[in-house]
Amino acid sequence: ALYDQLKNMIGGDDESTPPTVENVDYNGTTIETITGTGDEATPASLALVGETVVLAANPADIEPIVDTVNGDLEPLSSNQQFAEVRRSLEGPSLSFGYANGAVIVEQLATEEPAAADFTEGMAGYFGWNAYVDDSGFRLDTVAIPAEGAEPGMVAAFDPTFAEKVPADTLYFLNGNNLAESGIFDLFGFALQASLAGTGTDISATPVATPTVDDVYAQLESQLGFNLKTDLFDQLDGEFALAVNVDQIFSEEPVTDAVFVSDVADEMSVADVASKISFILNSSLEEGATLSEREVTGGTVTSITIDESSTGGFSVVLEYGVVDGQLLIGVNNGIDNYLDGTTDTLARDPNFQQTMSALPQENIVGVQYLSLAKLLPMIEEAAMGVSASTSVLDNDMACGEYATQEEAQAAYDADSIGLWNLDLDYDGMACEDFFTVAASPVASPASVSENLNLVSLGTVSYTEEDTYKTSTLLLVGE
Repeated sequence: ALYDQLKNMIGGDDESTPPTVENVDYNGTTIETITGTGDEATPASLALVGETVVLAANPADIEPIVDTVNGDLEPLSSNQQFAEVRRSLEGPSLSFGYANGAVIVEQLATEEPAAADFTEGMAGYFGWNAYVDDSGFRLDTVAIPAEGAEPGMVAAFDPTFAEKVPADTLYFLNGNNLAESGIFDLFGFALQASLAGTGTDISATPVATPTVDDVYAQLESQLGFNLKTDLFDQLDGEFALAVNVDQIFSEEPVTDAVFVSDVADEMSVADVASKISFILNSSLEEGATLSEREVTGGTVTSITIDESSTGGFSVVLEYGVVDGQLLIGVNNGIDNYLDGTTDTLARDPNFQQTMSALPQENIVGVQYLSLAKLLPMIEEAAMGVSASTSVLDNDMACGEYATQEEAQAAYDADSIGLWNLDLDYDGMACEDFFTVAASPVASPASVSENLNLVSLGTVSYTEEDTYKTSTLLLVGE
């Protein structure tokens, strides 16, 4: 049945122009290559190998599967790296996947030598396993470094920042040692790539591609500070990002966010913040103002962008170094963090239930998304869009008929000529025109309540020399 369904999907449903089918026999298996109808039709190959349906872009991709089933090639299950990945993700499975990162890195290094240093950490073997248990849907992953490769894993830590952000936080990210996470390597590589090359003059003397350190040195001559050494390298402690969005359809929507990181050299980072303020103060346009305010433990710089620039509400961006931590906030984000309220995310029952069902040891990262808060907002937004785009079926031509039934009969007889009797194209003529005092329509059932999805939580952790993640989509009782 699946085989026939795939054939129909590839071939299309235009019976007047049947698809083109080419059959090839390969070692006792018939491989069908089907080209559907239409200008954008893409050929696809299909075969039933034993009791397994195989779909590929061309016949050559199916042939190794046939050879493996026939015993002419060793199966993937005999591969040592695959077996190691599978053992790391043992247990029930809805879907299991495997990727040979060593081959991917080798290909990337061949095509883009400048990316070799950046992609070195990807040399390994990866797997993922999706399954279901009593808590909800789960996805576990593992990354095993290739032989001789440096794992480059961030040291484990004890997450604490959930105890310092509000309980109504929508999204929360908590990690350790951002300087060693690799994210700034990506930023440096992007800068390096943007400055590579010699321009369009092919006669010019070739110029060596600048190193990442060269790029930061060039920026330092313009900014007055070195992004890498004075800022990025200083973010070597625990860090977190907390975002809250609420009441998005009210006159005063709530959008608060804060990023916080422990820093190694408070004076260095404070100096960077001061120089950024100097640059911004001389470049801010009308509608934005820069000021400073005192908070417990330090000073925060505020940039207020008024309603004329945002289209209805003001936005405050803030940053500063306070008590050995770099703080970057939006609106009330920094204040929410510094207030030290007892109503924290760590005390939230949904957060506690999610985190307690995930690994507790050797943690290197935590992420949490409150679906109980997010899904109703998405549903409200969808209903608002639907209401704003709805069309009333009440054209003045409906007045030519005494009842909706008469208008319906006329429309059924000549739907093309009387198209204006059904402006919302639902097959019902003039239903809004003849609805004078209709009974209130019951609110539709809440999709988010029926789904009963509580949260999405992920914990990243280490196990010996492997890097693992465990993700839980928590379903309510």
